[in-house]
Amino acid sequence: MTKKTKLRQELPRKFKFDMVLKPSLTLLLSAMVILPSSINYASETKVHSTSTNSETSTYNSEPTKPQEQITGVVLDNNGLPLPGANILEKGTANGTQTDFDGEFSISVSDPNAVLVVSYLGFVSKEINVSGESTISVTLEEDASQLEEVIVTALGITREKKALGYAVQELSGDDIKNTSETNVINALAGKSAGVLINNSNGNVGASSRITIRGNQSLTGNNQPLFVVDGIPIDNTIVSSTRGGYDFTDMGNGAADINPSDIAEMTILKGGNAAALYGSRGANGVVLITTKTGKGKGFSVAVENTVTLSNPFLLPDYQNEYGQGGGQQFWYKDGLNGGSNDGVDESFGPRLDYTVQAEDIAPGGKLYWAVEAGFPQTPGEILTLPQFDSPIDPVTGERIPTPWISHPDNIKNFYETGITRITNVALTNGGTWGNMRLSITNSDQTGMVPNTNQVKNTINFSGNTNLTDKLSFEAKGSYINSNGNLNGAGYTFNNIGMQTIWTARQVDWDYMKNNIENPDGTQISWINRWHNNPYWIQYKNLNPQTKNRLIGSSSLKYQFNDWLSLSTRAGIDYSNEQVELIRAYYGNNDPEGRYAVSNYFRQEINADVLLSAVKNITEDLTLNANLGANIMNNQYRLQTSSVDRLVVPNIYSLSNAKETPTTTFYQREKEIQSAFASVSLGYKSQVYLDLTGRNDWSSTLPSSNNSYFYPSATTSWIFSETFKTDRNILSFGKVRLSVAQVGNDTDPYRLNATYSAATPYGENPSFSLSTAMPPADLVNELITSKELGLDLKFFNNRLGIDVTLYNSVAKNQILSAPVSPTSGYNTQIINAGQVDNKGVEVVLNGTPIQTKDFSWDLTANYGTNTSEIIALNGDIKRLELFKTEGNQINVVADVGGSYGDMYGKGFVYHENGKPIVDANGVPLTSEIKKLGNLMPDWIGGLNNSFTYKSINFSVLIDAKIGGDVYSRTNQDGWATGALTSTVGLNPNGVDVRDPIADGGGYLFDGVFEDGTPNNVYKDLDSFRWNSFARAERWLYDASYVKLRQITLSYSLPKTLISKIGLKGMDLSIFGRNLALLYKKNENFDPEVSNKDASLSSQGSEFASNPSARNIGFRAKITF
Repeated sequence: MTKKTKLRQELPRKFKFDMVLKPSLTLLLSAMVILPSSINYASETKVHSTSTNSETSTYNSEPTKPQEQITGVVLDNNGLPLPGANILEKGTANGTQTDFDGEFSISVSDPNAVLVVSYLGFVSKEINVSGESTISVTLEEDASQLEEVIVTALGITREKKALGYAVQELSGDDIKNTSETNVINALAGKSAGVLINNSNGNVGASSRITIRGNQSLTGNNQPLFVVDGIPIDNTIVSSTRGGYDFTDMGNGAADINPSDIAEMTILKGGNAAALYGSRGANGVVLITTKTGKGKGFSVAVENTVTLSNPFLLPDYQNEYGQGGGQQFWYKDGLNGGSNDGVDESFGPRLDYTVQAEDIAPGGKLYWAVEAGFPQTPGEILTLPQFDSPIDPVTGERIPTPWISHPDNIKNFYETGITRITNVALTNGGTWGNMRLSITNSDQTGMVPNTNQVKNTINFSGNTNLTDKLSFEAKGSYINSNGNLNGAGYTFNNIGMQTIWTARQVDWDYMKNNIENPDGTQISWINRWHNNPYWIQYKNLNPQTKNRLIGSSSLKYQFNDWLSLSTRAGIDYSNEQVELIRAYYGNNDPEGRYAVSNYFRQEINADVLLSAVKNITEDLTLNANLGANIMNNQYRLQTSSVDRLVVPNIYSLSNAKETPTTTFYQREKEIQSAFASVSLGYKSQVYLDLTGRNDWSSTLPSSNNSYFYPSATTSWIFSETFKTDRNILSFGKVRLSVAQVGNDTDPYRLNATYSAATPYGENPSFSLSTAMPPADLVNELITSKELGLDLKFFNNRLGIDVTLYNSVAKNQILSAPVSPTSGYNTQIINAGQVDNKGVEVVLNGTPIQTKDFSWDLTANYGTNTSEIIALNGDIKRLELFKTEGNQINVVADVGGSYGDMYGKGFVYHENGKPIVDANGVPLTSEIKKLGNLMPDWIGGLNNSFTYKSINFSVLIDAKIGGDVYSRTNQDGWATGALTSTVGLNPNGVDVRDPIADGGGYLFDGVFEDGTPNNVYKDLDSFRWNSFARAERWLYDASYVKLRQITLSYSLPKTLISKIGLKGMDLSIFGRNLALLYKKNENFDPEVSNKDASLSSQGSEFASNPSARNIGFRAKITF
C-alpha cells in the first residue's frame, strides 16, 4: 500500500526534481552494471580553492569557533533511506538535506548541539549530538499528515478516503507469498465478494474469477485485467479434438509473473470501474508492476521451491477386482476370456483364501475350475491376468495370485516440484532509474511427464526528458512451454481411468512395461483405456507460447496543477498447441496429430488531460478528460490428420490422408471518450462525476454509440464532528450510482458462412443457423452502492460495510425462432437480471506492543440474483448442461442465476424417498435440485509479528452452492469406490448373494411410509438410473486451511557485515486441510474440465488439487 501526503505537491520545485530520476533511454542492462552511481554526481561536485595574495591579505583578530563535523543517515521505520530530509542545528540557520541514500554531513559549532530532523509525513525528532561524530536517525510516520492513495480506473491515483465506492488492495507480497503460479488463485479468501473457481491440480490449469455475481446470462462475467494501464487478455483456452480429447491450456492472467507485481487493486462493480465503459461491466483487476527505486546499483535474488502432493483422492475399495458377476480371467483384454474386456471392479474377491467348498461343484469358484484354472484350498486365488507369464509350451497365461494393490493409484502421482528463481537488478541516480527482472519458473506436475517452464523478462524505466516532460516504459516478455495433461470425461485424462478401473492391476508393472518390442502397448485392457504411462509418455499435449505485454507513456507537466499524458500499449501472444496420439493406442490404432496456432493482439492508445488544483483553501478539484482507442484481433488455425504413415513421426506431411484445416479470425474495435470531475470540500465531503462514451464495431451503426455515467459522494463525518480519535478515529459514509454495460462479439450482425467438409474436390460452406439481429443494442447495467467505513481506537479496529444492487437489462441472448424462417435462433435484446449483496471487511490489531503485534483481517460477501424477465413468453433459458448431461443449469424467470434442474427422488411426507414394490426408488419429473452459486464466501487472516519474525494463517470458506459428482456416480456403478462394499443391515457383505443375506438395500420407504425391505443384487442394480441427478448432487460448502507462512528477516546490523542489504527467509504451506465439507471423494473446489462457465457445478475424476509445502529465500545486495 502506497502512502503519500496531500502536502507532497507543495514541496519545493528543486526537491521535487531531485526526487525524479533521469534514466538512460538505452534501457540496457549493460548500462545498469557499467555505469557507476558516482558518475551521476560529477557535475555537481564543487571544488573550492583559496587564492592568497600576501599584499592584499587582511587579518581578523576575532577568534574562530571550532567546527564539529557530524555525519549520519536518516531512515524510515522500515530501514529505508529518506532522501531530502531536513537537518537543522537548533537555534541557528545552519542546515542541510540528506542525499538519495538518506545520508548527510553537517558542521556544527557546539559538540553538544541539538539537531532537528524533519521530513514531510513524518514526526520531527530532536537529536542531541553529545560529542558523537556519526549518528543514525529513524523517523516515524505521522498518521495525522499521511493520506492513503490508491490507483483507480485508468491509472488515476486518488486519496482512498475520498472514494465513494468499494475497492480492495493487495500488496505484491500478498500475491507472491501464496506460491501460486496463477495470480487468480492467489486471491482466494482475500477479498470480499470475489469468487475464485479453480479447475484442478494439473500443471497450467485455468482459474476463474467473478466479482459480485454474474451480470450477464450468456457473457463471460469475468473482470477486466489491466497491467500498468494496459488491458490484457484473460481468455480461458482449451484444446479439444473429438469427443474424447480435452486439454485445459490455462487462462491469460496466469502469464503474469507474481514476482513482478508491486500491488493489485480490485475495482468492484460498475461504480468503481465506470471509466472503463463496456469493458468494466464485471469489475476490473488493476495490477501495478514493480519499478526501480533509490540511488545506486542493487541486486535482489529470490528463490522459491515448492513441493506438491495430491490434496484429496477418492476412497477406493480393495476387496474386489476386475470383472462382473464375481468372475474374471484374462485372455486378450477384449472379453476373449471372462469379463477381461470389462473396465469395472465387480469381479472375484481379492486376497481371498480358497476354501474346499468353493471349488466343489456349485461352489462360488467352481467356474474357475471349469475354465481350466484349478485352485488349492488354503491358498490365495490364482487367475490368468494381463501381466501373468506366458507358458512357452501352451502359449497360455499362467495363473498368478489375485491380490489387491491398494496404493496403485496413489503411487501413480508423483511429488510435483516448482522452482522459481527471480533476479531483479535496479540502478538509479540523477540520470534516472530502471529495473530489470528475470524469472524462471520450472514446474513439474504431480501427474508423470507433465511440466511447464516459464521465462519472464520484465523491464521498467522512467526519466525526465526536460523539466516538464517525462517518459516511462514498462514491459514483460513471457515464454512458456511444456506438456499438459488431459482433463474431463476423456480417455486421455488419467483421472477417468482411476474410476473406470480394475483394482487388482499392478500399476508399477505398467510403469516398467509400457510397450512390447514391436511398439504395441501393454495394458490391463485392450479397448478404451491405454496403459496410464503410455498416456503420459506417448500421448502428449505440448504447448508453446510467446507473449509481450508492454507500454510507453509521455507526460507533460504544464504547471503545478495541469498535465497531459499519452500512452500506447500492446498485449500480443502467439501460441502453438499440439495433440500427439501414438500409434497402437486403443482409440488411435494408426496414431493422430493436430496442431493449432493462436494469435491474439490488442493495442490500446489513450490520451489524458489531468488537473489537480486547490481552487480555494477549502475546495479541491481533480478533473480528467481523455480518449482511448482499442483494437483487438484474434486468429486460430487448426490442422489435423487422423492416420499416420510412420509411427512416432508427428507431422502433417506424415499422413495417410489429406489434412483437415480450419481457420477463424475476428477483429473488434472500440473508440472512447471519457471525463471525470472530483470535488472535495474541507477534506470532508467529496463528489465525483464521470462519463464515458463508447463506439463499438460489434453493434449496428445506429446503436454503436452508448454513454455510461456515474456519480459518487462520500462524507467523512468524523472530521466534521471532530470525534475523539481514541474512540472513533475515522468515519465515512459513501453512496454511488453508475451505469455500465456490455457489447457483443464480432460478426453477429450479419449471416456468416463457415467452411464445412469438402465434397470430393469441391469446397463446401454452410450458412449460420442464427438469424441476424434486427436492432441490437448494448447490455445496460445500473448499479447502486451504499457503504460505511469506521475505524476505532486510534485505527486499531476497522469495519467496512457495503450494500450493493445492480440491474442488468437488454441482455444479449440467443432466442429460438420458427423453423419456417430458415434459421434456428436469433440474437436479441431481452431479459433482466438483478443482483444484490452485502460485503463486510473487518480489520483489527488486538495486541500491539513495542516488539509484538497481532493483526487480523476478515472478509465476508454474499450475493443473490434474480431473473426478472427473459423474452416475451420465454420463461427459461438453458445456460449449459453439467458433465454427464444429467443436470441442466438454467435461468428461470423468478429464479436465480445457476439454478440446477434434473430428475430426483419422490419424497414421502416423512422426508424419506419413496420406493416401488421392487425396492427401486421412484424418479420424479424434472425439478429444481439446487444452485451452483454459493450463499456466501469469506476469509480470515491472522498475522503475528515478533520483531523480525512473522507467522500468518489464512482460512477461507465457501458456504452453499451445489455440485454434481460424476466421480461418485460412475465410481458406484463401476465398483471402484468404498460406497460399493461393506456390510448391509443384515451384517452380510453387500455383494454377497441375496439368498445368503447379502444384497443392497436402498434407504427409503414404500408409499404407505413403511421402511423398504427389498434387497437388490448390487451387480445388476448398480446401472439403474433412478434419480440419477439428485442422488449424486452434493453440497459444495467447504472451509479450508488455505495457507500458513512463517517468515524471518535477518537484522540489518548482522547482514551488513557480510555486504548484504537484506535477507528474508520463509517457509509456507498452501491448501493444507479441509476443515469442513459436506461431500465425499472429491475436493469441492475442483471443476469438471477447466474453469470455464460450462465446467462449473460438476466434477468428474479431475486430477486432485495440490497440497503445497515450500521454502523461500531472498537476498538483496
